[in-house]
This record gives sequence, C-alpha cells and structure tokens, in this order.
Amino acid sequence: DEAEPQGHYVLAIALFFHREPDRALAEARRSVALEPNFAQGHQTIARMLTFSGDANGAINTLDAYIRLDPLFTGLTFYFLAEARVSLGQFDAAAAALKQQLDRNPNSATSYALLASCYGHLGRIAESRAAWAEVMRIAPNFSIEWQRRILPYRNPDDFERRVEGLRKAGLLV
Repeated sequence: DEAEPQGHYVLAIALFFHREPDRALAEARRSVALEPNFAQGHQTIARMLTFSGDANGAINTLDAYIRLDPLFTGLTFYFLAEARVSLGQFDAAAAALKQQLDRNPNSATSYALLASCYGHLGRIAESRAAWAEVMRIAPNFSIEWQRRILPYRNPDDFERRVEGLRKAGLLV
C-alpha cells in the first residue's frame, strides 16, 4: 500500500542492507512524509544518514526522534555514538555508549565501539577492558564481519573504528 508508512519503512531497511542506500533513504523519508510522527522512521533515517556520510544530519534526525519518543530505545545511544565517531567526537561517542550499555550491558557491538573510542582518546587500559567485554559476550566477534555487513558509503568511516582499536594495540 503506497499510503502505508510501515511498508515504506520495512522496504527501506531491506534496500539498505541490500546496498541500495539512496533508494532506502528515499523510502524511509517517504514513511516519515506519510506519518511525520513515525518515530521509527526518523531513527532509521538517522542511521542511514550516518552510513551515507551525513553524521550531522543523523544527529539532528536522532534529536527529532527522541522528541517524538521520549521512551526511546537504548539503540538510539548506539546510533548516536556511531554518528559521533564519524565526526571524530570520541568523548561524546563514549558517553553515549555508556548510556547504551546501562540499558543493554551485553552489547558486544557497543563495547567494541567503546574500545575504539577509548583507543582514539589514548585511554588504552579502558579500551582493553572494553574489548575484554566484547570477547566475554561474543568470543567469535569479528571486525571483518562488521566491515562486510555495515553499509558505509565511505570506507574511511568504518576505518575510523578500526584505527581506534589499532591505537589500543587490539588489532595488528
């Protein structure tokens, strides 16, 4: 149904993970155009903007999402952290990840991104402690697997994550 926001939202997610970011973003925007208060649509647009290289737009969109859904999911903090990392705002990203981990203390991906942030900040012991949590939660965790599935338009945005881990001596 062309007039159903949820349908456009689901199609957006499918297109996004099939590496069609422009079509995906158009569908997500269509879902919000049909239902301006559709909070999940705003959250999805924000994530897509981060992966597309518009981290500032993602942060602004997440702000709109939080206003629409004051009981927002913990994943919102993770998405905010991803955008902050893309902008090189590692302190702010780490703060968002701590909030995410307060809500979901068993998120290996959150600990991995936190380890990267701490590596960038020169907080090596904290980076290694965060990475130890990754290995405790998900012993088979793989940065290379993340590289393959996360649809970053600009590979340098993902490499920023890897570089933080390298700075902490966690990757060769």
